[in-house]
Amino acid sequence: MATEGSLKPGGGASLRPGGGGSGAGAGAVEPAGPQHNLHQTWTLWYNNTSKGGGGDEAWLGKLREVYTFSTVETFWCLYNNILPASRLSMQSDFSLFVKGIQPTWEDEANAKGGRWIITVPKGERHRSLDAWWLYSMLTCIGETLDDTGSEIAGVVVSIRKREDRVAVWTRNAANEELQMKIGHEIRRLVDVPINIPVKYQAHNDAIAAGGRAGKKCAYEA
Repeated sequence: MATEGSLKPGGGASLRPGGGGSGAGAGAVEPAGPQHNLHQTWTLWYNNTSKGGGGDEAWLGKLREVYTFSTVETFWCLYNNILPASRLSMQSDFSLFVKGIQPTWEDEANAKGGRWIITVPKGERHRSLDAWWLYSMLTCIGETLDDTGSEIAGVVVSIRKREDRVAVWTRNAANEELQMKIGHEIRRLVDVPINIPVKYQAHNDAIAAGGRAGKKCAYEA
């Protein structure tokens, strides 16, 4: 597990210029110097749902794997070499998930889970979105939300017309005590003000609501 100091914003290493990827601004990542291993390996994904038709199969076809990393230094190289969330195109998602887990409801690791959703009003996009996305990623890869290291699946930032979202995905929606602990830690560590809702939606409820975030929420932090 990485130390807290090594995950502070501003960390990082040298970049080797590389080509862009999937419209997300990704390039080649090559940190220099000593490496600090994370407890788990993580994969960044990109998706733009505005292109082409709908349906689950079409959505999966738009999902693009950007980069996989396992050290603190490589995370910072990657982060410094992709677009900020506030500059992503409309209907785009960045998803950072434990390697081997896809950012989909259908993935076996997510089937019984849900997501803590930070709803970002349109007016907060350029004031708060980038910071909340960054600190949500840091809490996940630094494993400060769950002592066991097995409950967090990943985190997603979604750019939408009416409002944006940052959502931390967990694996066991039925465990209310654990989910409430995680929810309160998200609000505290990500520094989300009390006037911004932080709500938990089980994936099964999201599916029943036609994918609409914030409907049939089970918990609130």
